[in-house]
Amino acid sequence: MCRLERLCRVTYEWGLGYLWHAFESKLTELFIKDEGGSTVGVIKEECDQVQWVSTTEELCTIMRRGRSTLLASVSENQCIPAEISNAEGVHNGSIAATSFESSRADGPTLLAICYNIRHFERHGRDLEDPWSCRQSAIHHSLTLGSMQSTWVVVQPPEVFNLTIGYTRHPMALHLRYIQAAIANWREYLDSFSQTFKLLNQQIAIPNPYRKFKITFSHEQHLHHLKGKLHHAQNILTNTQATLRIISTHESSIAEEQSLLPAIHDDFKQKINNISREVDNYITTTQKLLRISDDLKLMYSDILTFQGQELQRETTLKLECLAQEDATGNRDMAVLATLAFKDSRSMRIATAIAMFYLPSFFSSTLVWYGTTVEVAQNNGSKIQLRSEIWIASVMAALLAIGTVSWSWWWNCLEEKKSTKHAAQRTARP
Repeated sequence: MCRLERLCRVTYEWGLGYLWHAFESKLTELFIKDEGGSTVGVIKEECDQVQWVSTTEELCTIMRRGRSTLLASVSENQCIPAEISNAEGVHNGSIAATSFESSRADGPTLLAICYNIRHFERHGRDLEDPWSCRQSAIHHSLTLGSMQSTWVVVQPPEVFNLTIGYTRHPMALHLRYIQAAIANWREYLDSFSQTFKLLNQQIAIPNPYRKFKITFSHEQHLHHLKGKLHHAQNILTNTQATLRIISTHESSIAEEQSLLPAIHDDFKQKINNISREVDNYITTTQKLLRISDDLKLMYSDILTFQGQELQRETTLKLECLAQEDATGNRDMAVLATLAFKDSRSMRIATAIAMFYLPSFFSSTLVWYGTTVEVAQNNGSKIQLRSEIWIASVMAALLAIGTVSWSWWWNCLEEKKSTKHAAQRTARP
C-alpha cells in the first residue's frame, strides 16, 4: 500500500487527481490484495499433473518434499505475492526482473540465473494485427551436489510443455523454454513477407502515376510496419544475448559439477542450433527492412511525381487562364479605344452643331415671314432668298472648315494621348 500512497501523492502533485478515483475503483481488477486470489502451478519431477496452490503455506509444504520443482504463474492481470520469493529458497531475493543474473547465491552450493524473453503469440481477437507481443520470465536455481532445481516461470509461452522429466543436463529446461519462445517467429515474419508482397504488387507493373492510386496513408502504413520490424529486430537481438548468457552460465555449472564432456557438448550443440535459428530470424528481419526501404522509396517517388504532374497541370491551367485574361484585356482595350474615338468625334460634332446652327438660323439666307393666299388660312412659312448660289458657296466653305477643324482637333487629341502614354512608360 505504500506504493499506492506514493502513486496517489504523485498523481495529485501533477494535477491528475481527477483520474485517481477512476483508477482506484479498478484496483481490485488489476491487483490482488490476498494470497487466495493468486494461483501458482507446481510441477514435480516425473509428474504430469499440475498442482495449483494459492497460499505460501501450501507452496512450502510441497517444496519440502524435495526433487526438482517447476513453478508456473499463468494467470491474467495477477501477480505472484511477494512472499513467494523467499519461500523455501524459491528465489534468492535479488531484483532481476529485467536483467540477467549469473552468480553464486546463498553460499557455494547454489547457482541461479534469471532472465526474461519477449515473444509473439496470436491473441485471437478480431483485430487488424492478429499478433501480440508477450513477455515471459524464468528463474532457475540449482543446488550443487544434490542437483535439485527450482524453476519459477511467469507467463510461459503457450506451447511450453509444463512437465519435468529426467534429463542428463540440469539446464535442459532452458532449451525447451527458449524453443517455445521462438516457435512463432517464422510465422510472424512470414506475415510481414505476405504484406510486403501485396504492397509490391500495387507498384510492380508499370503504369501512369495516376493509376497507382497511392496516397500518403499507404506510406504511413508502411512506416508503421517498419517500426514493428525494428521492434522485432531488437527482441531477436536481446534473445541472442540471452542465449550467450545461458551458455556462459552452463559452462560454470559444467565446471562446478564436472559434467561429462558428451553432455556438455550436446547442450552446447543444441544451444548453438537455437542461436543459428535466431540469427536466421535476424537476417530475415533485416531483409524485410530492406524491402520496406525499397517500397518506401517507390512510394515517395510515386507521390513526388504525382505532385509534380498535378503542379504541371495546375501551371498549364493557370497559363490558359492568363492567356484568356490577356485576350479579354486586349479586346477591352480595343473597345475602349474605339469608344474613346467615338466619344471624341461626338464631342467635335456637338461643338460644330452648337456653333453653326445658331449662325444658320440667324443669317439673312433664311427668315420667317407671314404670307396670305387665297382660299387658305393665314400661317407661318420658311422662305429662302432667290440667291441660292450664295447658300451653296457657304455650304462648301462650311464643309471645308468643318473638316479642317475636325482634323486639327483629332491630331491634338492623339498628341495628348501619346504624350501621356510616354510619361507612364518612363515613370519608374
